[in-house]
Amino acid sequence: MAQLENDFYFKKKNLIWITLLNTDASFNGKAILENNGYFQMRLRDNDTRRMYPDFYLQYQWNAVWGLQRRALAGCNLRFRFWEKRNDDLYASIGAFYEYEKWNPNVSGFGFAQDSLTQVERYIPRLNTSLKTSVKLTSAVDLAATSFIQFPMNQEFKNFLSPRWILDMRVSFLATKHLTIQVHYDHSYDGYRPLPIDEYYYNLNVGFLIKF
Repeated sequence: MAQLENDFYFKKKNLIWITLLNTDASFNGKAILENNGYFQMRLRDNDTRRMYPDFYLQYQWNAVWGLQRRALAGCNLRFRFWEKRNDDLYASIGAFYEYEKWNPNVSGFGFAQDSLTQVERYIPRLNTSLKTSVKLTSAVDLAATSFIQFPMNQEFKNFLSPRWILDMRVSFLATKHLTIQVHYDHSYDGYRPLPIDEYYYNLNVGFLIKF
């Protein structure tokens, strides 16, 4: 199993350029058991204003789902409700346009059926987000981000079948050199073109060691 995660932040005056990369891959010999990831770029204000635009591009893939690729571009209007020493709250609303290619023949697809065919889709979506972080105690921190994305194609017939993505992380400061992190994320999507599960989640525990 291989995992790669890289976050890059570039700040210039009141702007911040964010680049995110995350990949996961698992193999059994030459057989691919898991192959998914994403690459994202964002340009926004460095939280110096209460309200500002947030521009983004993203490329994503997930072989188990049969998602060969998803590319999207959009912009949200981001709101800062508050940012205090021990907690903050941000929200945003906007829209993006995405292109998807779903391929049941991709290596690693977990729901193979002979009758399935490739599907390509072009979908505009209403995009909403909510982000918060809270210092629960002097040794425990919680951070969570939620996205709900409503499809606006086909005269809004599928608008009430949104995609919901949740990412949550709890950090426990065990000692001054050791932090334990519990990470949970899920994806729920009732509007998939292939007959796969609507809900997927991931739960893992990590250790950060400081010298």
